[in-house]
Amino acid sequence: MASAELMRLHKLHEIDRAILQIRKRAAAMEEGVKLQSLAEKAKAVFAEANAKYHEKHGEQRDLELTNQQIADKLLSIEKQLFSGKVTNPKEIEALEHQKSGLIANQATNEERILAFWDEVPPLKATAEEAKKQAEAAIRKFTDWKTMAATQKTELEMRFKELSSQRPALAKTIGPALIGRYDAIRAKSQVGMADVTHDKTCEECGSTIPEMVMVQLIDDKVVICEGCSRILYYTGGVI
Repeated sequence: MASAELMRLHKLHEIDRAILQIRKRAAAMEEGVKLQSLAEKAKAVFAEANAKYHEKHGEQRDLELTNQQIADKLLSIEKQLFSGKVTNPKEIEALEHQKSGLIANQATNEERILAFWDEVPPLKATAEEAKKQAEAAIRKFTDWKTMAATQKTELEMRFKELSSQRPALAKTIGPALIGRYDAIRAKSQVGMADVTHDKTCEECGSTIPEMVMVQLIDDKVVICEGCSRILYYTGGVI
């Protein structure tokens, strides 16, 4: 069985380890910054893709509307030419000239519209995929915020509780031992290590020699040869 002082040190070690885990979890919560950045980037990609699609689609619709207007004008000219009401040669020539110009413009527009039929669908597909990616990234960030808000409160309460317990417990441990423990903890974050049932160090996995086991049973302060942490052994009552 470990000495009373080592048992108190081990209890302090458990508090310190719990505090360390809280700090690690709090640090992991910084993932939200990354998730937010990814969401913002995904939104920007969607905005750009969507703008390109709507720009081209708008141009396509404008040309189709223009060609419809041209078709209406051509129909009107045809009616005038075949109605018999226009008999003046100059007026007929002017209508024919206007008709030719409209037909040429219509043909040019048709070529551009055909090109848009090739360009617009891929742009639409890209925009739709970018929208899905943005929605997924935003949803992931939103879910994280909900989870983080709950965890943050829990971690803060637990951290406050553990931190309040530490000073009084530390005072019950001799200055030499607590000084040695704190020095190890400052270097490797964890100052103590349990000896497992199969006589290995819980932190680094090193096998504990029989001679060291004897020292532990005699309540000696022993350092692990593998990780330089203070070993803790309870003779099977771990």
